[in-house]
Amino acid sequence: MEVVNKKRIFFIVLLLILVIGSFIFVYKNTYEATTANGQETKIFVFNDVSYDIYNFELFSGESIGKENNTLKYKNIIDNGKITKMINYYPNGNIKAELILKDDEIVFYTSRYENGNLHFMIPLVNKKYNGNIIVYYENGKIALQGNLKDGEIIDYFYIFQRNGMLKYKYNNYEVLKVNEDNLLLEPIKIESEIQEFKICLSQLMKIEDYNIKE
Repeated sequence: MEVVNKKRIFFIVLLLILVIGSFIFVYKNTYEATTANGQETKIFVFNDVSYDIYNFELFSGESIGKENNTLKYKNIIDNGKITKMINYYPNGNIKAELILKDDEIVFYTSRYENGNLHFMIPLVNKKYNGNIIVYYENGKIALQGNLKDGEIIDYFYIFQRNGMLKYKYNNYEVLKVNEDNLLLEPIKIESEIQEFKICLSQLMKIEDYNIKE
């Protein structure tokens, strides 16, 4: 009889653990949301699919995340799938926007805290593809060129903060505008090549992060 009681107690404890674990899992994956019709609701996210808890269906609308009553992110959802992710700075300005198709990011836009555009990049198969434009914080273009599978193709142009061209670059040579800002001359001095590489590296720093974090 004592053995039977122990088994029952073990079974009850195990059942409680499973119930509590399930509750915690659901709680951690439940978010406030607003339907496309403006109705307040809650959604449960499982395997990257959002379900409307109250209406028992795939969710369409937007979900938001706040920290200390400050908007941190917003997800636009259609038929259970996120189609757009927006991240915000503490001052309320947009930090980044990601457009998604079939669960993959297809376009990535980032902004500075002052609201000015930082960069715009199209993606194909999770790699940067197409025309990339990077801006300085003052709104001037810093870098412009084409990428294919994350690699530079054709020419890349690097500009100074005042908008004047500084470098023209491809996979074979680097051309630098001379002091008169009139002619492009090949760079051959090692120190200038290193200066260019540092400049390119800094401008190509594109932040990859989970927009919800």
